[in-house]
Amino acid sequence: MGAIPFGEAFSFAQSAPLNDDFENRIVLTGSSVTFTGTLQNATMQPGEPRAESSSGSFSVWPHGYYGLRQNSSVWYSWAASTSGPVTLEVLNFSTNDFKLGALDVWTGTNLPSGSNFVAGISLDIGRHPFITFSANSGTTYQLRVVGTNYGDFKLSITETNKPIIVVQPFSRTVSTNGSVFFGVVAAGNPPFSQPFSY
Repeated sequence: MGAIPFGEAFSFAQSAPLNDDFENRIVLTGSSVTFTGTLQNATMQPGEPRAESSSGSFSVWPHGYYGLRQNSSVWYSWAASTSGPVTLEVLNFSTNDFKLGALDVWTGTNLPSGSNFVAGISLDIGRHPFITFSANSGTTYQLRVVGTNYGDFKLSITETNKPIIVVQPFSRTVSTNGSVFFGVVAAGNPPFSQPFSY
């Protein structure tokens, strides 16, 4: 066996995620599912819609969101068991790169186009991304995560008529006779109410 020159660079091809292409989307089951995934080595398929508002393209987002940085996506499939509100929530994502991505929901059994768009949101630092949409019982929804090709994430999808607290109130310290503001972020069917105790 010949000697390997010192300092010679090597590169090893890594596989794309199993659900890189729409045709290979991962099926999720249950009324409340938490799941993890990655965009490591993922790609965008030819003809796959981009979530941007540039001239001549399908516009999902009214203001765009770094559309040129979208170079990867992965797909999931989930069927609603009841009709009512469904919340798709980002529990965790790689803040350095995945923040330039998006999360969106589609219907149909072929690679989506603008006609079967349901809902979507861009992923930014400083916000807690989630989507709430109205699902129909028995309808299958296609979930897409978009971003740069090395972001990891953790998501949950929940169907419920009860509100879901997606941002809990923070602990506060206040001086005597002072005032303080408490707030929560909820998803689901309004109106919402939240009791506080102190």
